[in-house]
Amino acid sequence: MSDGEALPKGWCGCVLGDMLKIIRGVSYNKNQASSVPSEGNIPILRATNLSENLDFDELVYVPKTCVSDEQLLKIGDIVIAASSGSRNIVGKAAQLRHDWHGSFGAFCFGLRVNSKIVPSFIALFLRSHEYRHRISDLAAGSNINNLRRDHIESFPFRLAPLPEQRRIVAKIEELFSDLDAGVAALERAKAKLKRYRAAVLKAAVEGKLTEQWRAANSPRPLGEGQGVRGCESETGSQLLARILKERRNRWEADQLASFAKADKTPPKNWKDKYKEPAAPDTTNLPDLPKEWCWARIETIAYVTKLAGFEYTKYVHYDPKGDLAVIKAENAGRFGFKHTVFSRVMSSSIAHLERSQVVPGDLLMVFVGAGVGQVAMVPDDQPYFLGPNISMIRVLSPFVNHHFLEQYLRSPAGFSLAMSFTKAVAQPSLSMGTIRQIPVAIPPIIEQKIIVNDLQGRLDLLVKCELEIELNLKRAARLRQSILKRAFEGKLVPQDPNDEPASVLLERIKDAKTPLKIASSQNKVTREIFFRRATLVSYAIRRLAKSKSFGRTQLEKTLHIAQTHIGLELDFVFERYKAGPFDKSIYRLEGAANKNGWFVAKKRDAGRVDYSASVKTDEMCKFAVKYLDKKQSDFDRLLGQIEKMDVEQAELFATTYAAWNDLLIDGRAVSEDAVVKEVYDWHEAKKKFDRARILNCIEWMRKEGYVPTGKGRRTLVFVKGTAGKRSGSKSKTRRKVNTKS
Repeated sequence: MSDGEALPKGWCGCVLGDMLKIIRGVSYNKNQASSVPSEGNIPILRATNLSENLDFDELVYVPKTCVSDEQLLKIGDIVIAASSGSRNIVGKAAQLRHDWHGSFGAFCFGLRVNSKIVPSFIALFLRSHEYRHRISDLAAGSNINNLRRDHIESFPFRLAPLPEQRRIVAKIEELFSDLDAGVAALERAKAKLKRYRAAVLKAAVEGKLTEQWRAANSPRPLGEGQGVRGCESETGSQLLARILKERRNRWEADQLASFAKADKTPPKNWKDKYKEPAAPDTTNLPDLPKEWCWARIETIAYVTKLAGFEYTKYVHYDPKGDLAVIKAENAGRFGFKHTVFSRVMSSSIAHLERSQVVPGDLLMVFVGAGVGQVAMVPDDQPYFLGPNISMIRVLSPFVNHHFLEQYLRSPAGFSLAMSFTKAVAQPSLSMGTIRQIPVAIPPIIEQKIIVNDLQGRLDLLVKCELEIELNLKRAARLRQSILKRAFEGKLVPQDPNDEPASVLLERIKDAKTPLKIASSQNKVTREIFFRRATLVSYAIRRLAKSKSFGRTQLEKTLHIAQTHIGLELDFVFERYKAGPFDKSIYRLEGAANKNGWFVAKKRDAGRVDYSASVKTDEMCKFAVKYLDKKQSDFDRLLGQIEKMDVEQAELFATTYAAWNDLLIDGRAVSEDAVVKEVYDWHEAKKKFDRARILNCIEWMRKEGYVPTGKGRRTLVFVKGTAGKRSGSKSKTRRKVNTKS
């Protein structure tokens, strides 16, 4: 959705900073970190642990002293990569979805979402392309990409109403669950194909793939005059002898050609300079069919590379060049990979003939992460050998270059090649070690049969693998399509009864600004103040027609609702003559009259009458959302208050508060103790005789209004001073305000 596009109904625009708190990552010295867990250490997540979900492998452990309580992750928190050399990593985010005792490193941020927002709603947005593309651009740097705190805080966001957030998250998780199951099946199939590929290559280079063919074509003794056609009947030792003889003949022919070109006569004993290739050490090599033999690569091929000094001195890139430069990245796991090639002019490197590769030459990466990977040069254009990659050119007529390619790519061949690597800073092979790699060689006709058989199998494998990759990409696109529709407001139906997101956002913002209620020195957020207003409106809608309902009954109702039902209203009740009272009600009544929530009208003798106003019904809807599962308990309490007169409500609330204060103080609780505490409340309580108080206690037990010692203790109100915690005896009081 573009910035100028209309928002879905009930949604509102904001920034991420409105809804979350950003927590800095843990800083620690490298010598403090360990890869092994131990007592006194805490695990740390890094950018490498972020994918679709958090990955808890390869954690770093640091001392507890490095980690603050705020930096310990909570369920729902989001970890985001803040610094990386790759634009694909910076900004990547994942959510903690289960209980885990750990934190995250300094190159990450922690996002703690406001409790009034569904955390997964934010976490899912951070997986969308819309977010990833924008944040990558914001964080882009020349070498290191850095995401700043203000990049996140100022990031534009479209906020849905809270119920719709829940519906969106539930729907996305349902759809993603189906997608995950499909992707998991594709990944299993992909893994099976990988194992099948390895098994086929292994069988091919160990002779098992052509086992039946050899049984049907058992070798016959090689007779005189049979020539090359007889090679299909050779034993392994005969084949090796033929290969070695051909190699020597080729060397001698090359030497004579060199002498002739230089117009020189071959010196005496020049043939003695020929160096016979060493036989491979077969001690730890697998047994071969008797028709096969072992030989080193140097026996059958020419190996070279472009020397470093030659590359830097002679190679100059030219976009119009007729030669494409091959680099290590072009040798993939399964063959040659086409890329955007650098190019050179053949005329500029004519003297580097050995580095101008031809179709059929094999390439092997000899340094870096892809060391040992092999590919064959295609015939689609002329190529030139670049850095970090060697060329293997098969020279022996008894070795098929396709067979050698598949052999070196097989698990057996790759393992043998890797056994020659050296790892100082990074794994590497030298040209000398590549020449020493042993190769299992069958007769040439069997090589062709193996290559043809393999080609059919591998072509089918490639087709299946491409289909799997295509479906995985479709799944990824579908996942992004779901996220796009979700944050455009098109994934789930919208409910006109949902509280608008703008109201939710306003409450979140207002909650950051405390309002001081002077009578009790209690700080109340605007959210709590608004919640009080909705619940009072709800009570007025129910009780306004009762002749006895006024400020006294309302205060007693609010005390029981907060202390017994457990509604979060943050009242601090004081011991007034008529029972528990918090005079912040005066401020609430003024705001209600001004905003049309309800009407509070004063009458004679200080009495206040309440009635509905223009926004009472709207406030009642908000109250229902606040009450949630506690609505039935609140309705029951209102029903009880509705049946009482002012004195009965006063006795009920006073007795409950006195009983609850005893429990909070840890004093012994008995009927006598409760009666005494009621009388100690205020001298006016003596109007209730003992029997009446005991009847009230009995009624409270019967109706389930038994205190448990929860909530705040009532305070003694002393005129001209702030509220003061009462002791167990009333003589600690000074003059008590008698107005309620």
